[in-house]
Amino acid sequence: MILAKFCYGVSAEAKIAHNTENGKPVEAYVKFNIVDEKEENILFVPCSLYCKIHMEGVISLAKKLHLNPKWLEPITIGEYSENVEDD
Repeated sequence: MILAKFCYGVSAEAKIAHNTENGKPVEAYVKFNIVDEKEENILFVPCSLYCKIHMEGVISLAKKLHLNPKWLEPITIGEYSENVEDD
C-alpha cells in the first residue's frame, strides 16, 4: 500500500505560472491527495493501482484546469518536493 499522493509537473506552455521578475511563463507543480470523508487523513491505495490512478489523473486534472493533457506530466513526490518550497 502507498499513500494516495499524486504530483504533476505543468509545462510553461500552459501559462498558469509566471516568473515574478520578468513575467515569462514557468513550469508549475500540482499535488492532490485522496482523503477520507472527513478530509483529515490521506488514504492508502494498493501499489498495483497507484500508477494507473497517477496516469489517469493527467486527464482528470487537465479537464479540471482546462489544460491540454500534453502539458501535464506525472512526477514523483520527491520531484515535487524539490521544486516546491512550501507545501
